Amino acid sequence: MLDIKPGIHVGQFRLGMSISETIQYLQHYIRQQNQLFSGFDTSGNTLQTNINPLTNSSSSSTIVSGLSSESNRHHRNTTNINSNTSNSSNNSLNLSSIPLKTASGEDITSRQSQSALLMNKIEILYDGKNPLRADIVLKLVDDEIVLRFESRTQRLKFIEVNNVNRVSMAYSGTKFSGITDEEATFVKIYQVFGPTYPGFFEKSTCTYYLSYPGITFVFPIPLAYANLFDPQKSGDGTGGSNNRTDDVNNGNTSNNREHIMPMEFPDGTTPIATHVYVYNGHDFRNPNLPQDFDHDSFADTIARYVNVIVGKGITVHNDLAASSEHKSISFYDTTQDVLMALGAPNNIYYKKHDKLRIHATKPKKSRTENENTNVGHSDSLSVTADDAASKELTAVDYFYNYFSLGFDIMFNGQTHMVQKIILHTNFPGSKDFNIYVKCNFRILTNQFQNTEEKTYITADTKFSQIQKLLHSEPLSKPLVNDATSASNPFGGTRFYAYPNCIFEIMKNDHINSVVLFASKQ
Repeated sequence: MLDIKPGIHVGQFRLGMSISETIQYLQHYIRQQNQLFSGFDTSGNTLQTNINPLTNSSSSSTIVSGLSSESNRHHRNTTNINSNTSNSSNNSLNLSSIPLKTASGEDITSRQSQSALLMNKIEILYDGKNPLRADIVLKLVDDEIVLRFESRTQRLKFIEVNNVNRVSMAYSGTKFSGITDEEATFVKIYQVFGPTYPGFFEKSTCTYYLSYPGITFVFPIPLAYANLFDPQKSGDGTGGSNNRTDDVNNGNTSNNREHIMPMEFPDGTTPIATHVYVYNGHDFRNPNLPQDFDHDSFADTIARYVNVIVGKGITVHNDLAASSEHKSISFYDTTQDVLMALGAPNNIYYKKHDKLRIHATKPKKSRTENENTNVGHSDSLSVTADDAASKELTAVDYFYNYFSLGFDIMFNGQTHMVQKIILHTNFPGSKDFNIYVKCNFRILTNQFQNTEEKTYITADTKFSQIQKLLHSEPLSKPLVNDATSASNPFGGTRFYAYPNCIFEIMKNDHINSVVLFASKQ
C-alpha cells in the first residue's frame, strides 16, 4: 500500500528526488520482493525496460511536454490508458532489452509477486535530439504510474497514478483505493481528505478536477450529466430529484454551476476517480520543484553546484546552507584530504587497464643514449628495473566514485594524490545514464586563453556553444570513442581536448562528461 502525502510523496516516490535515486529505490524494492517471494518459482522473469529517445519533435511534445495533452487522452477512454504508449514508439527508437543500472553497477531484475507494485516493465521517454526541451518521463507500465522529472535538474516534479483502483493508496492511515476494496468514489475521497474548494469542469473531456493543496483527483463525468457542471450551459438539466440538481435547475446561473460538486448524480450514483496527480503547489497544470530539499534523503545526494578552477581543482557548494561555505578539492590533494572534505565515496574502482595510455607514450631514447647510460651500472639498473616492474604491478590508479555528487576523483596509484576529476551530466542517451546524479558544474570562460569575457560553461551548454565562447578550436582532432549497438545502443562519443580539460560530447552535441587534470608544475 502506498501512503500519500499531498505535495510531498506517493509511497517512496518523493517530489524533488533525482532520477538516479528513483531507479536505485526501484532496484532496492525489487530485491526485497525477490527475497520475500524467494520460495516461488520465479525464474526467468526480468524487468523489461523500454528507453525511447523521441526523435520526432511533434511526438515528444505530445508525450512528454504539457500535462494536459497526454492526460486528456486518458480521460476519454479509461479502459485503454496505455494506448498512447504504443503510438509513441512508432516515431522513436524502441530499445526493449536494456537493463536499468544502479550506482553499484547492478542490473535491476524483477520476479512476479503479489506486491504493492508490479514493476515488470518500465519505459523511459525523453527527447533524443534536445534532452532539455521536455520532461524526462519514467513509466511503471504495469502499475500505470508516471513519474515526470524536470529535464535540467533531473528532479521529480510530478507524479501521476493513472489507474486509481489498480494501486492501493492511503492518506493519514485511511485507505481509499485498491483492487480488493470499494472504488475511489467522489464521496469516499471527500470523506477521507475533507472539505475543499470547488473544482473545475473541463468541457472538452467531460472531466471534473477536484483539488487539494498538492493533489488533484480526476473524475470522468457521464455525458448525460455534463450540462449540470458546465457554467456556459443553461436549461432544465435532467429533471432529477437530487437537491443539488434542483438547485442548478432552479437557479440556472453560471455562478451556481461553477460551485457545484459532482457528489451525486440524479440517478443516485457517484463518480469514480480514475487519476491522481501529486505535485508541489496549488495548480497541477503548473507544477514546480520543491524549494526546500530538507528531507534526510536529500542531504547526501545533492551537490547544488560545482565550481571548476581550471588546472587547479573544484569547489563543491551546497545552496541549502545559509552561509556560502564550500568544500574544495585540489589536484595533488591526498586521499585523506578528500575524505575529510567529502566523506567516504559511494564506491572505489581500481583501473585494470588505461586504454588511453597508448596516446601518451614518450619517445624512446636513442641507442647511443642507452649505451652511455648503461656503462658501469648494470647491477643497479637491474634492481631499478625490478622495482619499476613491481611498481607497475602494484601501483594501480584508482577512482573514488561519488555517484550522489555526480563526479569521480582519480588518484595516482603511487603518490595517492588527486590526478584527475571527472564530472558527469547524466543525460539520457549516455551509457552511464542513471548511475550518477547530474553534476551542475560551472566553468568560467576567462580561465582559458584568448577569452576575456566572463561567461559560464555549464552542464547544459552544447559543445557548439563552447567553441564560440572559447574563441578557439580544440588542441587536436577529436578522439573517437565509438561502440557497437550491443555495448552502447545510444552511439559513441567524441573527446575534445582543451588546456587542462577534455569535453566528452554525445551525438546530440551535449556534454556527457568533463575530465579535469592539473596544470604542469
